[in-house]
Amino acid sequence: MPSYADVSIAADDSKADTDETLILSPLLVNAGPIESSAQRAAQIKASAPNAIEVIDGQQLQQFNEQSLGDALRRVPSITFDGANRAREIRLRGLPGEYTQVLVNGRPLIDGESRRNFEVDRIPTGLVERVEVIRSPRAGQDGAGAAGTINIVLKSGAELPPETQVTLGGGYLEDNGNQGEITVSSTGSVGRLSYTLAGSAQQFRRNESKFVTNYDGAGAPTGAADGVNERRFEQTNLIPAFLADLEDAGRVSFKPFYLWTKEYRDDIGTPYNADLVTPGRVTDEDRERVRETYGFNAGWEFDLDDASQLALGLDWQKGKTDTARDEIRYNTNGTINRTRQRGERIDMRSVRPEMVLSLDRGAHDLSFGAGARLQKHEENNWEITNGVLQAPRADRIFEIEEDIVFTFAEDVWQAASDLTVTGGIRMEQSKTATTDFFGATTSGRETFALPSLNVVYEVVDKTDLRVGVARTLRRPDLRKLSPAVETRAGTAADPDVQGNPDQAPESIWGADAGIDHYFADDRGSVSLNFFGRLFTDKIENVTTFGGGRFVSTPQNVGDGRAGGIELSARLPLGFAGFDDFTLWGNGVFTKTSVDEPGGGSRPFLDQPDAVGNIGLDYAFTPLRTVIGVALNHTVSVDQTQSLASGGRLEQSIGSRTRLDLSSRTEITPNAILTLSATNLLGETEKRVDQQFDAGGAPVSSAQTTEETYRGFFARLTWVF
Repeated sequence: MPSYADVSIAADDSKADTDETLILSPLLVNAGPIESSAQRAAQIKASAPNAIEVIDGQQLQQFNEQSLGDALRRVPSITFDGANRAREIRLRGLPGEYTQVLVNGRPLIDGESRRNFEVDRIPTGLVERVEVIRSPRAGQDGAGAAGTINIVLKSGAELPPETQVTLGGGYLEDNGNQGEITVSSTGSVGRLSYTLAGSAQQFRRNESKFVTNYDGAGAPTGAADGVNERRFEQTNLIPAFLADLEDAGRVSFKPFYLWTKEYRDDIGTPYNADLVTPGRVTDEDRERVRETYGFNAGWEFDLDDASQLALGLDWQKGKTDTARDEIRYNTNGTINRTRQRGERIDMRSVRPEMVLSLDRGAHDLSFGAGARLQKHEENNWEITNGVLQAPRADRIFEIEEDIVFTFAEDVWQAASDLTVTGGIRMEQSKTATTDFFGATTSGRETFALPSLNVVYEVVDKTDLRVGVARTLRRPDLRKLSPAVETRAGTAADPDVQGNPDQAPESIWGADAGIDHYFADDRGSVSLNFFGRLFTDKIENVTTFGGGRFVSTPQNVGDGRAGGIELSARLPLGFAGFDDFTLWGNGVFTKTSVDEPGGGSRPFLDQPDAVGNIGLDYAFTPLRTVIGVALNHTVSVDQTQSLASGGRLEQSIGSRTRLDLSSRTEITPNAILTLSATNLLGETEKRVDQQFDAGGAPVSSAQTTEETYRGFFARLTWVF
């Protein structure tokens, strides 16, 4: 673990889309642990042949967040839907379905039907680093139009021999206690090296909201108080074993087990127009268990001094079980209804892959082929007042999707200061969807996904990077069923209906930026411009008919997105403040999508800007680093045309978080970290207003969601 003495930093770089390791030359610096962590990240970023951002594990853990999602709020260009959510990443402000999440370079299956992985399932303490891949390469899966988040776990990197134990505990305001234990141990026995890592934790969330409804004249028509309190219990095991078989090559085996149990207390209380008199109260206890397990096995064999063959097999299985026990009460407190519901999701994924790498002087060639064979099944049941009911048709289906891929790539060292990486990836998907009635719909599609990345060293420590690539977005699995999910039917909470006629989106993207490093790589400044062109963009379009709002995914037309990303880390020694480091990042995004009736509007719920600024102070006498961070998401104002000829105007208030931390090296082998997060405790506000075709107001809804302060302490021992 880095300390305040001179430390030797050997950054081990995983390529953006694989677990391959490149050991960079050690560099001696005199720096604190956070500065050393930033230096490691800068070295990996500078060595990449495409545009990426890298955040080292010590930086992620600085403010003591238990869930990786919460720690990612300070990462460049990352935000989340809602004031209290940290599950589905929105990269560059774009909707979450455009962000691809990989773990050690591979997708992990989850109950999330949007083909993504919810990052709150990953404990921060098990993360070696996070890579934000702005411009993809041919060896990477073809999703991720906004970018790809690659989470490199401690089992996915070469680590020095040591054992580390971390105990943590804290409190989330108005919600309850939180705690964790994380253990990792690395070592070797003969030619076998191993990493044994795991964690157990309990953390909390609260997504309670209060909605007030008004008529066109502004008079209240009712309200709803929705309590949504959650407690999570998680166990995660990620061992890894690597064996050097000498002339027979190298073998790796990395099993994993992720288990999450969520307890949710949902209490819904409607109010009459006087906003005082309650209606029937619904109290639901919900338990959801998510389990994902499997292994990644690989064999690498040197055919000769300049050729290598790699074979891999990634096998995963998962399930999500949700049980709901609901009681609805009349206004006098008597029971009006009892209801028990259950939902089950079963998933499996098998991914064989082969890659041939050839070193041909100035050209590093790679050729790969493989497949990802997936199955996703959903089922449900319901008992109301003791009587078995018909199940929900929209949540009973089976989808088999087989994706076969090939790719070829050339990393060409065109000159000492110029690297050109060109490649093409072919993906052919075959999908078979069987609905509740037994009807099966099949489809087959083939896409060519070219990519080109250029890195030019303008001067020493200053790189110019340009990337162009094509990516895909396939439809949400659950939203391929045409069945209707009945909700409140209001503008704020419309009914949801699937659409089996959705076509995949095709997205062309371009990135161009410049990176400059200084102060022994502990300082850096990056500026990046990006643009995206979306064909057949899928959006949830809200229509109004029969007195209800209905949201349906549709290919609404072409879309465009573009923006600027900034990030910097600035040691202030040049100004005489040797112990201070200023850092910050921000993204500014503009989007537009064509509407079916003509004209265009921004992407829904898309903030124009997200930014972070922070300051670290190393107080050497006490071997302590004190950090402060401010995160801000600007407000959202959007107008959506309705099929009825009217419009829906929506606004979401800005959000600001203030976090504090201190990290003290009690001894060279004992670290104490204290944190206080979200100290401002802001309340998020949202307004949805409906207007008719003549522009007259019809109705409106105002939603408020409180946020909560958190306090946490961690003690880490290294042996």
